[in-house]
Amino acid sequence: MKLFKVKLLVISVLLAFSSYSQQKIDSLNLLLTSDLNDTVHIQTLFDLSFAYRSQGLYEEAISSAEQALEKADDLIAAKKELSFASTARIRAYKYIGLNIEKTDRYAEADTYYKKALKLAVKVNSMSQQCSILGYMSLFYYYTGDYPAALDCALRQLDLAKVLDDQDFMATAYNKIGITYKRQMMHEAALENLFKGEAIYAEMNATMEKANIHNNIGNVYFNMRSYDQAYEYYKLELDAGVQLGDKELIADAHNCTALIFNEVALLPADSISQLLYGGQQDVSQLTKAAMLDSASHYFNLAISAYTEINAYYELADCYNGLGRTFTIQGNNKAAINSYHTSYDLAKMNGILQKEQAASHGLFLNYRAINKNDEALKWHENYVLLKDSVFNDSKSRDLGRLESKHEFEAKAAALLAEQNQAKLLAEVEKREQKLVLISVSIGLGLVCILLVFLFNRFRLIKKQKKTIEHHKSQVEVKQQEIVDSITYAKRLQHAILSKEDSILEFFPASFLLYKPKDIVAGDFYFFETTDTHVFYAAADCTGHGVPGAMVSIICSNALSRSIKEFGISDPGKILDKTKELVVETFQKSGTDVRDGMDISLISKHLETNEISWSGAHNPLWIIEDNELIEIKPDKQPIG
Repeated sequence: MKLFKVKLLVISVLLAFSSYSQQKIDSLNLLLTSDLNDTVHIQTLFDLSFAYRSQGLYEEAISSAEQALEKADDLIAAKKELSFASTARIRAYKYIGLNIEKTDRYAEADTYYKKALKLAVKVNSMSQQCSILGYMSLFYYYTGDYPAALDCALRQLDLAKVLDDQDFMATAYNKIGITYKRQMMHEAALENLFKGEAIYAEMNATMEKANIHNNIGNVYFNMRSYDQAYEYYKLELDAGVQLGDKELIADAHNCTALIFNEVALLPADSISQLLYGGQQDVSQLTKAAMLDSASHYFNLAISAYTEINAYYELADCYNGLGRTFTIQGNNKAAINSYHTSYDLAKMNGILQKEQAASHGLFLNYRAINKNDEALKWHENYVLLKDSVFNDSKSRDLGRLESKHEFEAKAAALLAEQNQAKLLAEVEKREQKLVLISVSIGLGLVCILLVFLFNRFRLIKKQKKTIEHHKSQVEVKQQEIVDSITYAKRLQHAILSKEDSILEFFPASFLLYKPKDIVAGDFYFFETTDTHVFYAAADCTGHGVPGAMVSIICSNALSRSIKEFGISDPGKILDKTKELVVETFQKSGTDVRDGMDISLISKHLETNEISWSGAHNPLWIIEDNELIEIKPDKQPIG
């Protein structure tokens, strides 16, 4: 009974909102037929564009904004109302981009946003720049270009702080948060989203706060904290019903459906505790009931998204519904849902959703033994996965760090240039001082000529002696260098060629830059029929002694693998230590040399990777985070 009343309330609110919007459109169109001055005419066109957009009539919204742009251009050509016309041009480009974004012309939308931003910078309108950067950040977010989205949001936040504009600051925090959310950087996402929520709460901005509640819920969902996610989605739904906002309602339904999809696989007592605080009868929380709820909420979301032409969200909903059918075992219904999602995503260039739909089609065709179709969709999934990874829109967020590093290097270079300039000035002053001193001492030079002549003869004799010794030293040095250079050839004989490494790891690269001609550091690469081994090692000592130790240690590694047939990295290092100690003990003297090493073994059939380290750690870079696995504090030797 309660659910029926809520449905009636939602329907009545939506109908009232739709009727009001249409009345506003009719009133604005009627107003445009009257005799209006130029500035009022342009403002009315902007109001009409906004009204069309609220109804999902994006082409009409674009047309109204284009008319406003033409009127603004006419004013500038006539040199009338230049300040207003300049601002109107910026707004027109922004409105056109905003509405084109809702169609399939993404490149065109990007062009209009950049035109608007360029004009805003030209007229030094920080407020307009702030607004446009916000739209661009969201646009790049939806098209998957997360580095560009984060860059625009950070620039918007900087401008908002200068302007002391709370609204812009809150929306910037929101966009920063959702970008981190998409990268699964949960703590950074929540930190920024909570900052935005606090600002909107102070402003009593119900709709904006509801949007942030959705995003916070999504972060908790990604963290598998379904109870907290569920609470934030309920807050969003309440706000959507209160405001009559279709998008908020649809978002809340879609996200709630995703929760039911996930908890359907959990035990009933866990579901009761997660979603209902342990107050719900577990007998009602069956897998089938959870999936029915998921399907119900997905259909509610699909109905609302269809009305507002939200293709990105529709593709997401149909993927979610496809998963519901898959869990139910209804493979045919799942295939239909995934096909719908794929078509929507492909039509609008949403690679991530195409990829998800392709994987769903592969799983369900395989389940009904249509292997040819399953193979086709699996190949498409792999192709899209590679495209998403390699596409410029998926560039690592680290490019922002590179930008800051470049700026730091530029600052360092400037400091070096200033230092060089200072040194040149000092040198110039010193030269001037020398010139003065020479002038003063010119008379003394004449008196000392005889002494200097004798001194010159002595120096010349000494010079010949020095040159003779220098020649001998150079010969000895050349002999030493030749010997070390030959030692380099011997050391390089133990190092694998880069081509051999690239054969197994095509996407890798080799960086080996010894400090001297030979070095104690070396890289190791070895293969067997079943495994491939690679390592970075740091031997004690430098130059020739270090190189000698590296040859002994590399030989011990190769023997451990080839001669003793060991494939486990830890056992290889144990055996290597035994062989190295044995080699040094043959001399009968106390030799305390060895190496630190990080060794990885990869099984060629299973692709399973094992690692062991002696004083050298393992570094893994994943999702823009550095993970370090500590080694044993025990050297080889």
